[in-house]
Amino acid sequence: MFLDDLAASRKIQKDSLFRYADEFVIRNADDALKYKFIDGKLYKDELIAEIKKRLNIDNKKDIPVVSVLNYGGTPTNNKDKSNEIAVLYAYGDIVDGEGSIEEIGGDKLSRELRKLREDEDVKAIVLRVNSPGGSALASDIIWREVDLTKKVKPIIVSMGDYAASGGYYISAAADSIFAEKSTLTGSIGVFGLIPNAKELLNNKLGIKFEEVKTGKYATMLNSWDKPLTEEEKAIMQQYVNETYQTFIKRVSDGRKIPTSKVDSIGQGRVWTGEQAVALGLVDKIGNIKDAIRAAAAKGKLDSYYVKEYPQSESPFASIFTTSKDKIRMWMIGEDLGEYYKYLKELQKLTKHTGIQARIPYTVEIY
Repeated sequence: MFLDDLAASRKIQKDSLFRYADEFVIRNADDALKYKFIDGKLYKDELIAEIKKRLNIDNKKDIPVVSVLNYGGTPTNNKDKSNEIAVLYAYGDIVDGEGSIEEIGGDKLSRELRKLREDEDVKAIVLRVNSPGGSALASDIIWREVDLTKKVKPIIVSMGDYAASGGYYISAAADSIFAEKSTLTGSIGVFGLIPNAKELLNNKLGIKFEEVKTGKYATMLNSWDKPLTEEEKAIMQQYVNETYQTFIKRVSDGRKIPTSKVDSIGQGRVWTGEQAVALGLVDKIGNIKDAIRAAAAKGKLDSYYVKEYPQSESPFASIFTTSKDKIRMWMIGEDLGEYYKYLKELQKLTKHTGIQARIPYTVEIY
C-alpha cells in the first residue's frame, strides 16, 4: 500500500522503489534528487523565494497562509457563529485522570466532550483520534460521553496514523468513522499489566521490602517486588475477561455487528484502515476534511465554521505551568538523543498498570 501510493505520486515503478529501499540506494539529498524522490534542493530562504515567485508575490511581502483545516476549501463562514463544527483532538496514550499535554486524560477529554455537547452553537463534532489506547477505565469514560453526544448531535471520528484498542474503543459509538488506508486500527483486546521488578530490585540494586497490610490482597496491584500468586492471577484474569466482554459489547452496539463477529475479528488483531472498512469497523476511507464535510452533512449545515479543541494554552501561561519534571526530562532527552524514546517507553511501562486496552507493542515505520 505504501509503495503503491509512493509509486503513483512520484511516478516511479513499484519494483524500482523496492530495489532502492532494499539496496539502500538513496543515501543523501543528491541521491534523492537523482532517483526522483524530490524535485529540488533548496534552503528555506530559497524555498520562500520560489513560492513567492510562483504566486507572483512581491519579495518584500509575506506569504498569506491558511490553517490545515481550512486548506483545500473547507468552508468557514465566520459571520454565522451559531453553526460551529468542533474538531476535538485526542492524541496520545489514554490515561486515567487529567493526563499531560502528550496524553489523553479520561477525565479531561470527557469533560471537553460534555461541554461541546451542551454548547448550543456547536452543531456537530469531529473527534480526531490518534492513539494506541491505554487505560480501559479511561477509555470507557470517554466512550460514555461519545455515546451521549451522538444522541444530541452528530459526532464523526477521523482516525490518524493509528486508533487502536482504547483508541478504537472511544471511536466505536460515533455516528461514522473515517480512517486513512494505512491507519492501524482494531486491536480489540485487553490485558492486565502488573510489573514484577523483584530481580532488579532485590538482586541488582539490593533493595528489599517488608509488607504490613490489612488484607490478603491489599498490595496486589501496587507491589513490584514479588510475582502475583496463583489466586491473584485468577483475579486479574477475571478482570481482563470482563473488560474484554464489555469492549466487545461497546463495538457491537456502536457498529451494529454481532458480538460473535466482533470477537472473531477482535482478540487483539490489528487491521489497516482499508481492511477495517471491509470488516465493518470503519465506514469510509478519508481524511479529516472528509470527516468535517460528513459532520456538516449529518448536521444539515449549509454554512459553518470550524473551531479546534482543546484550546491551546498561551505560551506565556505555559512558562508558569512547566514543572521541574518536564524540564528535567527535556534535559535528559537532549543528552540521550535518539535513545530518549526508549526511556519514555520504560516510563509508560511503570506508569500504566492495571487493565489496559492498548496495542502491546510500539509500531515504527522505517
